[in-house]
Amino acid sequence: MIGGCLLAVGILIKDLWFSEITPMNLYLSLYFVVVNLLYFALSVQWVFNFRHVLSYLALGIFAWGSVYIDKPYTIYEARKSYSKSFESSTLFLEVNLLITKIWGSVYFISALIRLLSEDVLAVVVIQCLIAIGIILSISIPNYMPET
Repeated sequence: MIGGCLLAVGILIKDLWFSEITPMNLYLSLYFVVVNLLYFALSVQWVFNFRHVLSYLALGIFAWGSVYIDKPYTIYEARKSYSKSFESSTLFLEVNLLITKIWGSVYFISALIRLLSEDVLAVVVIQCLIAIGIILSISIPNYMPET
């Protein structure tokens, strides 16, 4: 948990330094700081016991929350790969909404799997879901023509 917190805060500091802060990095830094405070400062044991479930839930909530407000979190990374004119297109937003919905689903399903099981098969299934998410995130934009 400390490693995740240090990594998230380190990425946030780098983003602040280069003025490239994204909502996801800000959210993850806040999440890890809160989780670490709950566990280490307040000795809330269930935070440690359910750390995987909580992490996937936090990611799922963020993903679906960003879809709900029509600001999919994937759009911030996707902007680096496309022209400014395409960024303002409806298609660009639709593709990122779809990809963010996929990731939100992967995160919520992973949280449910971790809540129900902690065996090796559960971890393998989650890793397969993540691999599918990566493949779809790469593949879907290739099927959407840049206009």
